[in-house]
Amino acid sequence: MNKPLLGYSLRLYLLVLLCHLPLFQLAAQQITLQGKVIDGESGLPMPACNVYLKNHPHIGTATDENGTFVLTFDFVRDTLLIEFISYQTIEYPLLKAQSQTGLSFTLKPDALSLEAVVVTPGENPAYRIIREAIKRKDEHDKRRLEAYDYEAYNRIEGYVKSSDKGISKLRFVRDMRQVAAGYDMLRTAEGDTLIPVIVNEVVSRVYVKHSPYKRREDVEAQQLTGIGIEDAPALQDILSNTYLTDYNFYRNQINILGKYFPSPLANGWWLVYDYELEDSLEVGGFMCYQLKVIPLREEDIAFTGRIWITKEDYALRKVQLHITPNANINFVRSLAVEQVLAPTQSGVWLPESMFFETEISEFTDLIPAIVARTYSYYKNYHINQAYPNSFYEIREKKLPSEKVQLEKLRVYRAIDGDSTDFRPQIHRLIDTLNQVPSVKRYTGIIKVLSTGYLRKGVIDFGHYARYYAWNNIEGHRLGFGLRTNYHLSDKWMFKGYVAYGTQDERWKYDLRLYHVLSRKRFTLIGARHLADIEPLIQLDQRDDLPELFIASNRFLDLASRRPFFRTMNSVWIDSRLSQLVRAQLTLQQSTLDPLYPFAYYPAPSDTQTRNSSIHTTEVIGMLRLQRAVRLTRDANLDEVDIANRNPRLTLWTILGFKGLLDGDFQYQKVYLELAQKNANVFGIGHANYSITAGYIFSDIPYPLLRTHLGNNTPILMERAFNQMNGFEFVSDHFVAVHYAHYFEGFILNKLPLIRRVNDKLEWRLVGSVNAVWGGLRASNKALLAQQTADGQLVEGFSELSFQKPYVEVGYGIDNIFKFFRVDFFHRLTYLDSLQAKPFGIKFSAEIKF
Repeated sequence: MNKPLLGYSLRLYLLVLLCHLPLFQLAAQQITLQGKVIDGESGLPMPACNVYLKNHPHIGTATDENGTFVLTFDFVRDTLLIEFISYQTIEYPLLKAQSQTGLSFTLKPDALSLEAVVVTPGENPAYRIIREAIKRKDEHDKRRLEAYDYEAYNRIEGYVKSSDKGISKLRFVRDMRQVAAGYDMLRTAEGDTLIPVIVNEVVSRVYVKHSPYKRREDVEAQQLTGIGIEDAPALQDILSNTYLTDYNFYRNQINILGKYFPSPLANGWWLVYDYELEDSLEVGGFMCYQLKVIPLREEDIAFTGRIWITKEDYALRKVQLHITPNANINFVRSLAVEQVLAPTQSGVWLPESMFFETEISEFTDLIPAIVARTYSYYKNYHINQAYPNSFYEIREKKLPSEKVQLEKLRVYRAIDGDSTDFRPQIHRLIDTLNQVPSVKRYTGIIKVLSTGYLRKGVIDFGHYARYYAWNNIEGHRLGFGLRTNYHLSDKWMFKGYVAYGTQDERWKYDLRLYHVLSRKRFTLIGARHLADIEPLIQLDQRDDLPELFIASNRFLDLASRRPFFRTMNSVWIDSRLSQLVRAQLTLQQSTLDPLYPFAYYPAPSDTQTRNSSIHTTEVIGMLRLQRAVRLTRDANLDEVDIANRNPRLTLWTILGFKGLLDGDFQYQKVYLELAQKNANVFGIGHANYSITAGYIFSDIPYPLLRTHLGNNTPILMERAFNQMNGFEFVSDHFVAVHYAHYFEGFILNKLPLIRRVNDKLEWRLVGSVNAVWGGLRASNKALLAQQTADGQLVEGFSELSFQKPYVEVGYGIDNIFKFFRVDFFHRLTYLDSLQAKPFGIKFSAEIKF
């Protein structure tokens, strides 16, 4: 079971979260700060001083000619900063939601300020500092350490903005407002109420080792509360991976929300950024250069803000960065990250703290915006204390008592300045909201739409895509399915469906049973009994096809898809042997009864005996290598592939046994696949790719060979050949390549004539190529009979050649209205076939950033 649940992908999770979320109204208060700034040396008023909020730098003003300022905003807990070049910055915490007048601040000159910086005509002085920092960044980068470990506190908070539009008017929102009345602590600068819907706090000990890369995290305390959350352990891991990414600014690029941001210390900085030397000041005991970071093009995916580089060894002490308003990132209204680093005896600088905030908005007026924040604190580092590789393997979590966990959380809450126990109140408030009847109904609807299942106690009913279809073999297909969930057992799960066709008057079913043998190295055993109709293209697929794609193949003209009635029994064991290796072993027995005219000879030399049914007995081995930092299983025992940005190498070996459990053939198949999603490509976008090679060593009928996955639907599938028919080519040896390149704004944002238009459209260019080289031995072709036993003609198939591969190329526009993608495909080879489609258009829709 290798299919990550769609509901746990970042994009869909945010969609589900925002649909959960317009939850309750909190009272708020607008405040006004009025004060004066004075020069500590001369005693005179200081005009043109910057006065702004530390974590919301867009909320600010400047002092007038009399040194006075007035700042009015909706209260948010923050720190007021007063800055002026060559003076020490003042930080004034805002602890209460009340207006303050008569404030007086005295700025003291920084004695070591710009005196050490000599500005002469010629090169920008900031460039010398940046070059020196990049020259020495290998000395300070934590990746040069053999190993390190530390204690971490991570808090993730999710909010929505209440509004008077859309679903905020629904009854359950009014119910929540009544429950939540009286809270006035969460407000945005624009006056919107921030409504907490999820709070996740974790204290853990993290161990990291390089060469080879290994990571282990021992959770020591955790508290996760959210609206409609049931599968807390898996969601814990998903949230951590999504928002607690390794923001290492010594890398050339930083991956945030699936986008690659060039670091201000990237080797090719001059292609993306400009810099200004603003100040020289002390930051936490270290004298630093303060540099302003300016993107060359505001529409590029890049940072703006400030960085602080130490004078002594040109190390990165602090970053305070955000994106520009014009950056082409869907739905992301704002994104800010702040990180503070400190030195170690090794010369490497490691993080002390990190803050991250993003606002996701502009889905529709019906749905409010989402705000996500993370706060992280790191301490007690141990440097270069490496452990054996076995130490870093996946381990079952064993948490201490609830009392011990709460005490650890209290310690870090105090470090974070939570003297009012506000976060425990939010945990309790969310628990209360979960009991509101209208909230229960609403979150239940969202779960059905996102997972395909309706939960009722220990049973989930679904998947809804299996409940009805109509085709020319079954007529009206009526189905019913369910699965047990972890409320019944966290070690056992039953999953299945039954269906009935009104035309063929035949029952179909798929019954599966799973059992967890071990959670330390997650090991799962299972058994399955299947009796159902399957089109030929589904028989040899090693990974599960999308549920909706399978359902679509049951509609309309099923007879033309060369369907078989498949009866299958299988047992398997699946184990995550380490963070790198996953293995699976399956024993499978199948019977394939064709539902179209089909016959074959048992052997190439046999021209008399014709069979139609195929009986197989197989042992299937799978070995997958993929560096996985964080892995988890959801409540339904599917492996959630958190590390899907890493390359994945998979080997399948399929052995068929003649005479064992009535198997008709002795054969061996070997498939090898290298695949990766969201691969960074030299700073010019990212790509999804897969390269698959296969060889079938024996002579077997073509339904057991490789049927290349064509796509007759108008829906885009990157794993398919989109201009190939659903059944067109069969091979017994092949090499297939799928490559899709997402240029983001790299091209459309730079073409002079298109750039102005695209500033409004925010379209993105996509290019793709799909190709397959294949072949078919004469001995396999000879197995196909010309007629069935009762005289019906048997339709043949096409074959490929290594000298002439099937090739199609595509180009398209992504991000149309921020949801839609249109691809135009040209088929370049095998155009003389009567089935050939030289040109086609495919569509897809996806919520993406």
